[in-house]
Amino acid sequence: MILKNKKAFTLIEVIIVITIISILTLLWFVPYDFYSNVSKVRISKEIIDQTFNEAFLNSNSVIDKVSKKNLNIWILMEKQSHEYKILSFPFNHTWSISETVSWAKLLRTIKLEDWVNINKITVDWTESSSWVIFYFRSPDWEMDIYRNETLTGSNSEITVWYWKSIDWILSKIIKIPN
Repeated sequence: MILKNKKAFTLIEVIIVITIISILTLLWFVPYDFYSNVSKVRISKEIIDQTFNEAFLNSNSVIDKVSKKNLNIWILMEKQSHEYKILSFPFNHTWSISETVSWAKLLRTIKLEDWVNINKITVDWTESSSWVIFYFRSPDWEMDIYRNETLTGSNSEITVWYWKSIDWILSKIIKIPN
């Protein structure tokens, strides 16, 4: 019987090639994933910035169909949430926050990018417990900030962050002056 010299790859050569391919794939995927997450956080920050600009500009232009008066606009934000709500209620209503949130008209619910949450809301350098309402008063073009049923302050910061991250690079702070 004559043995022919067969040409083939050895097991070690195959393992080395697979290792090199997997390392190159990781080198490509990790930066791509990181920069895609950074862009999600930036887009979420821009969404919140745009919402506040629109709420401020539109607080005198949203009209109640029944009373023909301006509606006040609220932006309700909760910690550890990936969405926030824009609410409206009549201009001359006397209210408490807990009553108004239950019957106010929901104008829009805005969702942030996937895996991006509102991590921290601070009002006058004090962190909020769970939620904050930004109230745009229609006749005088001003914004009030409410936390825990009381009018709290004039400056606020909202921190959005990528949910799976422990790195500060994947977070953005949005400063909201009054």
